[in-house]
Amino acid sequence: MIADYLSRVSLVIPTYNCGELLDRHLNSLLPMLGRFGQVILVDSFSTDGSYERAMHILKPYNATLYQRERGLYESWNCALSLVKCEYVLISTVGDSVEETAFEAFVAHTIEAGVDIAISPPEFYRPSGTEPSVCWPIHTLLDDFRIDAPVVVDGALVSQFAEYCFATAGLASLSGSFASNLVRIDLLQQHPFPTQFSGAGDVAWFALVCDRARVLIYPYPVAKFCLHGQSYPSLSSEGRLQLYRFVQECEAFRSSELMAELIELEEVRGFIRNVRTRLSLFYILNSDVHRCRARKHQLRDRIFDCLTELRLRIQCKLKESNLSTKRADLL
Repeated sequence: MIADYLSRVSLVIPTYNCGELLDRHLNSLLPMLGRFGQVILVDSFSTDGSYERAMHILKPYNATLYQRERGLYESWNCALSLVKCEYVLISTVGDSVEETAFEAFVAHTIEAGVDIAISPPEFYRPSGTEPSVCWPIHTLLDDFRIDAPVVVDGALVSQFAEYCFATAGLASLSGSFASNLVRIDLLQQHPFPTQFSGAGDVAWFALVCDRARVLIYPYPVAKFCLHGQSYPSLSSEGRLQLYRFVQECEAFRSSELMAELIELEEVRGFIRNVRTRLSLFYILNSDVHRCRARKHQLRDRIFDCLTELRLRIQCKLKESNLSTKRADLL
C-alpha cells in the first residue's frame, strides 16, 4: 500500500557544485528511489563533477537528468514543469528524509487529499552538531499546542501565515520544501517567484495560502543541513519589496498587521541609511529621533495586533475542534 503511495510522488533534486554532499544525499534516498513515480535531477552546470556522479548513481532508476543555467527558483520551476505525478518532493542536497517517517507522511498527505503538507525538520550542521534552531512551523506547533496532524484551509491558513510573518521576520510557515509535499497542480499553476533571491518560497506561500488546503504534520520526517548559503540574503530594500509583494497577495490586502510591519521596515531602513551616511553623528539627527519614537509605537501596535491574531486563531482552532490541547496561550 505504501509503495503505491510513493508511486504518486515525483522526486525533484536540484544540484549545483554539491561535492561530497551529493553522494551522501543520493545514497540516503536509495531505498526509496525505485518506488517514486518519477525522479528528476536538474543541475545548474556544476563544475565539480556533481552532474556526472548523479548520472552514475541514478542511471538504474530511469531518472530524468538535465542541465540548465543557474538560478535557484528558475531551476525549481523548470524541473516542476516536467513533473507528472500528483505530488512532488523537492529534495535539496544535504536535506534527507527518514524512510519510515516519510512513508507515513506520504500516506497521511494523500489520504487527506491536501494541497500542501508541512512537517517540522530537524537540523544539523555538516560537522554533525545539532544546532538550536526554531523555524515558523516549530513555533506554530508550540504556540498553538498542535501535537497531532490537522488539516486547515481558507482564512485559518492565511492567519497562520500572517502569524509566522509577524513573529519570524518574513520567514514562511512552509519552511523547507525538503520536508514538505505539494500537489503539483498548485506549483504548476503558481510557479515560485524568482525576484527575491533565496526567499522565493516565502513569496510563493503568501501567494497561494488562501486557496490551499494544508496539512500541518507535527512529526519530523526530514533532517535539514545548515550549510553556507549559495544565494545572498535579501537587502533592506529587498526585504521591503518582499513585504510589499506579500501585502499585495489576496490573503493580506486588508491586513492591518502587514501594513504595520511594512511601515516598521521602512522606519528601520531610514535609520540604517542615516547611520551609514552620518556615522556617529546620526544620533543628533532630529529625523532619527522621530523615527525611533515611531518605531516604538509601531512595535507596541504590532504586539497588540499579534495578540488579537493569536486569539482569533485559537478560537478558530477550538471551533473546528483542531486544537488537541486546551491550554490558554496568553
